Parts: sequence; C-alpha cells; structure tokens
Amino acid sequence: MAKIKPRRAVDITTDHLRRSIIDGEYPADTLLPPERTLAAELGVNRLTLRAALARLEAEKLVVPRQGQGIRVQDWKKTGGLELLSNIADDQLVVEMLALRRSLAAEAIYGACLHADEEQKRALMSIAQRQDVTDGEIPFFEGDLAFTRTLVAASSSLPLILLFNTIESVCRARPGVLMRMLKDRDTARASYRALLALVRSGEADLARRAVLQALTEIDQEALALIMG
Repeated sequence: MAKIKPRRAVDITTDHLRRSIIDGEYPADTLLPPERTLAAELGVNRLTLRAALARLEAEKLVVPRQGQGIRVQDWKKTGGLELLSNIADDQLVVEMLALRRSLAAEAIYGACLHADEEQKRALMSIAQRQDVTDGEIPFFEGDLAFTRTLVAASSSLPLILLFNTIESVCRARPGVLMRMLKDRDTARASYRALLALVRSGEADLARRAVLQALTEIDQEALALIMG
C-alpha cells in the first residue's frame, strides 16, 4: 500500500490562496491583504506565507508591486494549463475529454511513425499487466502508464508536456477516469487495439480510428458522469 505523504503548511497555504483567486474571492487587479493580516487570517507564519506567494507568483497568479503590495492577476489571461487540476466543474470534464481525444489521436499518429521496438515492448508489457490487474487504483495507474508510454513514443515534446497536465487533472479528479475504466474488458481490448495500430505503421488510419473510437467512448462516459 502506498504511503500517504504528509502535506506541508506551505502546500496547504498555496492551495488555499490559489483556490481563493480562481474562485474570485480575491478578484483580478485587486491587492491581497497586507502580509501580516493575511498570515494571521490563514493561521501561518510569514515565512510560510511568503513561500506560498512565491509559488503563486511563479504560476503568474499574483505579481508584487513595489510600494503597493501583492496584486492579483487575471488568471484566465496569465495562467497556464497546470491550473486545470484546480478547477472543478462539469464543463471542464467535457473539455478535458475533448483535449484527451486530440492528444490520443496525435500521440498514436506520432507513435506509428516513431515508436521503436523497446517502446512497443513496453506497451505490450503494460497491457499484459492490465490483464491481471483488478484493483481500482492499480488499474487507474496502469492506464496512465500505458498512455504516458504511448505519448512518449510519439517523440513529440509538446504532447509529452500536455500529457503531464492531463495526468495532473486525472490525479486531482481520479473519480472521472475511474468511472470511465469501470468496463475493464473494453479498456483491456483498447490497449491491444492501440498497440496493433502502432505496429501497423498506418499513421493516418490510426489517427482516424482513435478519434472515432474515443468519440463514441466519451459520449457513453459523459452520459454516465453527467447523468
């Protein structure tokens, strides 16, 4: 069993402030409360608060203004894809599934052209492990591992980095993917089908096939998730 990692005060503080900014508690172009006040409100020391604010500045959620304080940025204009893991609404699920379809289609296209024998063996090894994996969390992890390996086989750095974001969203909201993986037989068959497409080398055909298949799968998944 995986050990639960304790969360540090700076992590909790960063998450709280990030959520407050995304939810509009601290609107764009306004100043955060003074450091002393904010630290007291959050129940943390000023060193912890400063570390959290430094993280938020790196995420382009806030910016220090000399002689003014910490100004909140418009995160929809300045933020990156990593913020998706902190947003929870039904529309996001729809949009993330659409993004996943595009990622999968381009990944299979690239893998058909660039996957080497070692990567193909790695995909087969994961598929075989999934055949005998029953636990919900282990199966979830195996699915992510298969997708990560497939994306890596595409040799596309933008796709690899994009998958990192999608994976972080899946880990932030594991229930969505877990519900989509309830039908283990279908999931297991999909691994074999994807591997067969990679081995075929027919990149255009593989991309079209994946888009069509995932569109049908996602429609069924949305009916379950939204219903």
